[in-house]
Amino acid sequence: MFLKPKLLVTAVCCGLAGAGAQAQANNTWLGSVKVQGAIGLDAWQIENNAESKAHERVLFLANSTPQWTERNPSPWVHLDSELTLSEQWSGRFKFRGAQNTDWRVDELNLNWEVSPKLGLSAGVVDYKTSWCRPYDVESPWVRENDPFCTVRTTDQASGAAPGIQAYSHVGDSEWTWQSHVGVFDPLVLGYNKTDFGNTTLKARSKVLENQKLGAGLSLLHHHSATELRVGLLKTQQYADWDPYEDDSPLIRLHQRSTLLFAGLNFHPMPFWSIRFTHVNEQLDGYWLAQGENRRDRQRRSLSMEHIFRVNSSNSLALAWSQYQIRVQDEWRFEPTDAWNAWPRDVFDNQMVSIVWRKDWSPWLFTAVQASRAQSDFDFFGLGNAKPSGTGFGLRIGTRF
Repeated sequence: MFLKPKLLVTAVCCGLAGAGAQAQANNTWLGSVKVQGAIGLDAWQIENNAESKAHERVLFLANSTPQWTERNPSPWVHLDSELTLSEQWSGRFKFRGAQNTDWRVDELNLNWEVSPKLGLSAGVVDYKTSWCRPYDVESPWVRENDPFCTVRTTDQASGAAPGIQAYSHVGDSEWTWQSHVGVFDPLVLGYNKTDFGNTTLKARSKVLENQKLGAGLSLLHHHSATELRVGLLKTQQYADWDPYEDDSPLIRLHQRSTLLFAGLNFHPMPFWSIRFTHVNEQLDGYWLAQGENRRDRQRRSLSMEHIFRVNSSNSLALAWSQYQIRVQDEWRFEPTDAWNAWPRDVFDNQMVSIVWRKDWSPWLFTAVQASRAQSDFDFFGLGNAKPSGTGFGLRIGTRF
């Protein structure tokens, strides 16, 4: 579960909601507090030819992995606030709730501007290894296209955790360069006790260690608004694993992963932006159970997006994404030294989406989206199939 500081969340949410009701749309300064956010409802009509719920889930449409009791329409909310304490000290709070994410604190940190070029953040800090936009009040999407941004069991690239992050920023009239490096531990204060890659831990399973090291660099060209970002997240994890959900002894599972992110955003014309993102994760696992076992797992995501600002109140967006998993398990029984390999697990998913967003006023907007997904897999626990499906979504939201 994500950290739920109930008293703090209740107080902050109520305070921000009350402030937001008084504020103008977009960014609003209320004394030393900067607040923006949105709240609304999403409704989806989904059709697919999946043979089972498991096959339906891996289409990654809007009903993929609900974290609440599934409702249609479903409510959502997100809040982004910044408190300025002095020229050197500030605080950041980001909080959201939605059917596909549960209640989630993505940032709750204190920032110290050590110098005009160097700063430190401590608390719940964003890894900064994605371009996902859950807090962007201008985003046209009802649901983003990349599973790394939307699927609860897959979205580690867009996560956050308690930690310390150092950042720097330098620039001139043409370019701004920003970099960061940080250390994180999702287990601190019980922030996230179930993060273990995209391995779902059930029953008596327990994560024992979850150490992360992250770094990144971004470049922004001022005149063209072209931006390039790269990020790295290295993880080491241990867990007591209960794969059979019975009274068998727990299995000690160790895994290490390296996640790389790259993104490019540019504008061929002032009203047209193009974005490319790529995420690659390499995971190596090891455990002892009736012998010696190891796992090689690769996950990749490639996405492309076009956004057209038709006019001041209408936007049209197109997106395509491809998500892949490759898993190779091997085992060795004593006293032999020979390694034996299971058949390789293969999973591929593609999705295309189109959306139209209409801003009816500075505070009220709607978005209509259509998404088409197809998966093709031969995977342990899922079998061999090629399900496909279509989702039609409507979002009604108000922002502040």
